[in-house]
Amino acid sequence: MIEFLAQVIGVIGVVLVLFAYFSLQKQWLQAKDIRYLLMNIFGPLFIILSLIVKWNLSAFLIEAVWLLISLASLYKVLKAKLTPHLP
Repeated sequence: MIEFLAQVIGVIGVVLVLFAYFSLQKQWLQAKDIRYLLMNIFGPLFIILSLIVKWNLSAFLIEAVWLLISLASLYKVLKAKLTPHLP
């Protein structure tokens, strides 16, 4: 049962990452859109969670880096939105 749940979580993560990329390519979302960034945060996070049950180092590394890049981008976008712009 745990392996099945891990698979479901991993597949949800993959769907999030692919839908984020597809949405960017179709220009439904922009790279600085919070929704795009959140999909690119939760997607790899879910995939990493699924790897707890069935470990794969190379998959972990790519997803961890993807997650870190997306978190850094989200920080940059939120910081820009919250910083007052001087005239």
